[in-house]
Amino acid sequence: MALKKTGVRSLPGHSGHVVITEITVPPTSSAEVQCEGGATYIICLDGTGTLDQPDGTWLMRDGFMAARSARWRARITAGPKRVRLVQFTWSAAGLSSLGSAATGLRSIRTLFGRSSVEMAWRAANELRLDDPYTPHALDLFANGVAIGLARNALYGAGTEPPRAARARRVLDRDLSRPLNLGALAKAAGCAPSHLSRLFRRTYGLSPSAYLLRRRVDKARQLLTDTELPASDIARQLGFHDASHFGRHFRRYAGVNPSAYRTRQRQVKSVPA
Repeated sequence: MALKKTGVRSLPGHSGHVVITEITVPPTSSAEVQCEGGATYIICLDGTGTLDQPDGTWLMRDGFMAARSARWRARITAGPKRVRLVQFTWSAAGLSSLGSAATGLRSIRTLFGRSSVEMAWRAANELRLDDPYTPHALDLFANGVAIGLARNALYGAGTEPPRAARARRVLDRDLSRPLNLGALAKAAGCAPSHLSRLFRRTYGLSPSAYLLRRRVDKARQLLTDTELPASDIARQLGFHDASHFGRHFRRYAGVNPSAYRTRQRQVKSVPA
């Protein structure tokens, strides 16, 4: 991993034939990413920036994913806020060991979704722990993202249908707004029943489940990066109350908001 500017934080972990790297690029800074052999898969966890490569520039935001093959180099530039990514890089031997699960990694693909973000979140946390079980955990997360991308390739969901993309953008624009499927379908230009089927086929989630996942993802960021009380975060993200927030947070994160914040503080205290 070649880094261009000071202040760019890179925390790598090795597991067999795959290297997993968390990359945090401070506001308005840049970092170079590359793949010398095999394949690489970049997942944006949070923040907004650009991925600049010889054939064009991609706008990155949370949920952005890019699979690239050998001899690839690009530059990541953060916007007004930091951008945080996780990069999985497989060697040629690593791709061979994956067998059919490497299908989605063998071609250049750029997509948006949530399929691999949870695995990337867990991998980033695991890198900080760095205990005797870390290599085994990283194997599981790396295999998980490879399988997710292979399934995406199998079912042909590599691009966002325009109507699904319009609906997703409406939901992302204001996470606190209650879901109104009729209004969402009108904004997307189709019937509610069609939108529900299209959304699930594209993102693997219903619009309501997608909105909940996005709210929880945002809550994770706020619990990690701010001192806001859980009740304020719940209100800010459109949950009915702290109890409603806690129930859904536990469902997706596995722990309650208080325990998650405590764990993140403990994790952050581990030297990189």
